[in-house]
Amino acid sequence: MQRPARESYAAFAALVLPWAMPEHRSIVVLLGSRGRGRLEPAALASLLGVRLLRAELAEGETAVCAALTLAHGVPVAQLRAAVGAWAGENGWRATIAPLTGPA
Repeated sequence: MQRPARESYAAFAALVLPWAMPEHRSIVVLLGSRGRGRLEPAALASLLGVRLLRAELAEGETAVCAALTLAHGVPVAQLRAAVGAWAGENGWRATIAPLTGPA
């Protein structure tokens, strides 16, 4: 019997055993124009099992900014792709910076 590749196991474990994956923390900064799309930080929870730890929101006459601290069990590159797609669909721009490695 052949053992599955490490990558296959990691992908399977990320789907089936999210509590077993190491937790990472990252800051996500979202920028948008007023009237573009409503920011719902809790909506990020549906992305890859992301957990919102902290949210700071600032609104001006023409722009909105949010700085979010997220906990996630996936690599930052995977989070960056998912959040970037989500932000783009909602009229936002996103940038992500990791805070730490596995907690």
